[in-house]
Amino acid sequence: MPWVSILSVAVVLFGLRAKLVSIPLSEEISCDSCLVKLQLLEDLPLILLALCAYALSRFLKTRAWVVPLRLFTLAIGIVYLLDLAIYRNFFVRLDLRDVVVYGQQFDVVWRQLLHAAGRTVVYGTGAMLAAIVLGCVLIRPARSVAAKRVAVVLAVALLVAQSARMMLPYESPSIWAIRNVIAHNMTDGASAAYSDDMQAQIEQRLAGGPASCLAGSARRPNIVVLIAESWSPYHSRLFSGLNDWTPRLDDLARQGRYYPNFHAGGSNTNAGLVSLLLGRPIYSPIKAPLQLGPFEGAWSPDSSLPKVMGILGYETVFMTNGNLAFSDKGKWLASIGFSDISGHDAPEYDGLPRLAFDAPADDHLYRKALARLQQDRGKPRLLVLENVSTHHPYVHPYTLESGERAVFEYMDQSMDEFVRRLAQSGFLDENVLVVVSDHRAMTMVSGAERRMFGMAAGARIPAFVLSGLVPAGRDDTPFHQADLFASLAALVSDGACTQRKTADIFGFTPTPPRCLFHAPMSDWNSVHAYCGRAQARIRLKGDDSRVEWVVGRDAEADLLMETAMRRLSMKYSDVLPGTRRQAKVAAPVAPLALRRWTPDAARAHGGATIVAAAPSRRHRDCNIEFINGRPMEGNVPELDPFADLVVSGWVSDPKAKNSAPDARLLLRERSTGRLWRLPALRRSPRPDVVDAREAPWLSDSGFLARVPLELLAPGEYALTLAHGDGALAAACGEVAFRLSAPTRTAVAVE
Repeated sequence: MPWVSILSVAVVLFGLRAKLVSIPLSEEISCDSCLVKLQLLEDLPLILLALCAYALSRFLKTRAWVVPLRLFTLAIGIVYLLDLAIYRNFFVRLDLRDVVVYGQQFDVVWRQLLHAAGRTVVYGTGAMLAAIVLGCVLIRPARSVAAKRVAVVLAVALLVAQSARMMLPYESPSIWAIRNVIAHNMTDGASAAYSDDMQAQIEQRLAGGPASCLAGSARRPNIVVLIAESWSPYHSRLFSGLNDWTPRLDDLARQGRYYPNFHAGGSNTNAGLVSLLLGRPIYSPIKAPLQLGPFEGAWSPDSSLPKVMGILGYETVFMTNGNLAFSDKGKWLASIGFSDISGHDAPEYDGLPRLAFDAPADDHLYRKALARLQQDRGKPRLLVLENVSTHHPYVHPYTLESGERAVFEYMDQSMDEFVRRLAQSGFLDENVLVVVSDHRAMTMVSGAERRMFGMAAGARIPAFVLSGLVPAGRDDTPFHQADLFASLAALVSDGACTQRKTADIFGFTPTPPRCLFHAPMSDWNSVHAYCGRAQARIRLKGDDSRVEWVVGRDAEADLLMETAMRRLSMKYSDVLPGTRRQAKVAAPVAPLALRRWTPDAARAHGGATIVAAAPSRRHRDCNIEFINGRPMEGNVPELDPFADLVVSGWVSDPKAKNSAPDARLLLRERSTGRLWRLPALRRSPRPDVVDAREAPWLSDSGFLARVPLELLAPGEYALTLAHGDGALAAACGEVAFRLSAPTRTAVAVE
């Protein structure tokens, strides 16, 4: 009976992980079973190790051996379960680095756990675990000869499984999710130090002078930076078209300058703050996990947004409604130069209900901020606000409704009210409001996001600016959180220079060609780079770092050097204001009209609208199934032109009994008759098509293709999937759509 229980637990845990890994990642390779096979290859040695330890505990008769072996088996099960829970809730793995950093504020973490899971669940789980541990200690050893044979068989199987795992290496963008939890924590590339020679090369490059200088305006507006916790493109119709949970913020963005191609430096709040406030494109400490601390390597910099603004005569204020003791955030903010810092313990919040991180509802934070902005201190002010109510576990602060949509609709309403009050007071006419997310939500990346943004799906975040000083309109330039520092420093001075290539989010200076970087929390040992249409992943290991794959760019050495400079040198992100490039900035194209705006104003809609669609021919010869993640069946929804059109589906040649290697997309502009032929890039197997047609030769029939948005002028288009030539050509899945021109704003610099 004990063996049945142990095996049942092992099968259930493996099944749960297989399901969790397959749901978000199978669409990436169009193959459900492939990931399960890879995961089995990874997890089997760990499962066999636990079973082998349990078998030995059933054979040995000395309590000094039996108890540790059973506790070891239990520990593997607990670690496996914790890894599952963390992956399910935060889309990251159980990582020793995170345990060390966040475990240093155990009291805050404990209260957050009680809030997220509930006291009944936490204490009930603790009681069950204590009972199991007690059972492991008190149950008397019972020597079993059969257990000895089982232990030998399991030990042999363990050696074979581990050998197979080591001998069959595989590469995948999703390797971080597939590895077993022990192997994941044994990869330590991020901890590998760079050589003295590499550091000397970096110092030599830094001595060459600034790489970017932005034009300045020498103005002294008040500046409010509103950091929207976890706000992601998939929450917004404007920034992705996937959901419409933040319609008020979308309307505000349309009236300002908004950025559909904005990137975060990392995947958590700490990384976002380092990028936004220090101008560092990535946060990737070079230290062993047990030596890491909160904001490792980012304390007391020579240059930061609050320090530079303070030098320019600004009062620098940081406000949040969250607990500043978490991750030593309060101490870190003081070390980077903020003169006034307030958190959950501000007297204005006394007696209010608390939720995540001891925070009251966000609207109390905004009322406190409005009161502060009304105070006249005789000098301009930089006010950075960080909300909390949209932090996981997503509980509405008033209704206590659980759900991601509910809390982001609350954020939409409360932020909208704050911005409208700023506008009605006239604040936004001569001052600046920047609204930007700290990171994409720590949820599973959907297949629709992957098809829309590619590898950058985990890095994309919404951002917009409202100000009478900044021209309104859509700006498709690829921007990064780290660009905010230099842009603000230039805006309030005679210009700003930095050692790295940066961009002006206000549009006063042309943006140079460059790469944007993102350090995903899901995989500490890698860094992603987005260089125009090229995307790459850098596997970290000091001087032995390597580019694992890259599309459309043959500059691996440059990528590796840029990554090293971002990780090794804080001076690489230093900003020198008012020293290099003075410019007279042209007046805004149009004044801000937010004072006349009301929440009931008509919402502007644009983009690509489907005007006709042929009936789906699913599981026939071929089919266009999705465009930008939208199913092409029945009534086709509106498509927005925020990125390239990403088309996917499947294609086959029934006569040749193969997956039609000559498949192509035919894109025809109806008004002119112009025709583009774009290759349909084959993807991984499509077992659903195989099953539907009962044709094994269709296994490799999936395709994915991109239609560059720059190719398309406003008008009506027909998109067809085809293969073969002449009279033998086959076509299917025709879809027609109308494309409207996005709003673009030109800014002159004298």
